[in-house]
Amino acid sequence: TALPISVSGGGLISGIAIAAKSLKPNIKVFAAEPRGKELEKSLRAGERLWPNPPQSLETVADGIRTQQLGHLTWPIVRDFVEKTVFTANDDEIIEA
Repeated sequence: TALPISVSGGGLISGIAIAAKSLKPNIKVFAAEPRGKELEKSLRAGERLWPNPPQSLETVADGIRTQQLGHLTWPIVRDFVEKTVFTANDDEIIEA
């Protein structure tokens, strides 16, 4: 079983990952992001690799424009979310 969850600052996916894993430890939680966030690179490295200062992404997905995850949510996402991230460009987001 798997859950794809959109990600911005990481609050939603962190809460869902904690709850889902407590109910079903083998569930896979995947992040879905707009192109430019580059979460997968940080997840695979196990550390925050985003440039500072934090950037806003140019995307039609206006609710998830934040490029970086928050400092409080990052360790939860790193530990509970799969390293493979689903990335979509604006055309794919609109089509979905």
